[in-house]
Amino acid sequence: MPKQGSVVGYERNMTKKILVPIDINDPQGKINDFLFPDPTDKKMVLKGINTGKVWGFGMVILTSEISENDLFKRIIDSGNKIESVQSLLNALKEYVIEMPKYKIGNILKLNDNKSNVDFVIEYQRLTKK
Repeated sequence: MPKQGSVVGYERNMTKKILVPIDINDPQGKINDFLFPDPTDKKMVLKGINTGKVWGFGMVILTSEISENDLFKRIIDSGNKIESVQSLLNALKEYVIEMPKYKIGNILKLNDNKSNVDFVIEYQRLTKK
């Protein structure tokens, strides 16, 4: 029996983990934004939902349960320019599927050689010195 509110034949991917921007040179700096994978004509980049700024690294955090559709709505509502709706939706689906594979605190970057959502762990976690 399908869950209440679900459509038969449509599985909605959900995650409780998401990336936030992190400045490796100033890891204690406060940045209020979430990152999403943005497929550009050249490669996939991590971009801030609220700021539209491109980031090299993101840190995995725990948040409330979120789907690719929830992320898409936030991206649209914040006024981000979208080159291809279908490409973005596909990237968000990959993102939501990939995020549970990583631990909270992992510092990730996108694989430069890929046009899909393929993360590389840059640091297991940053610690205070």
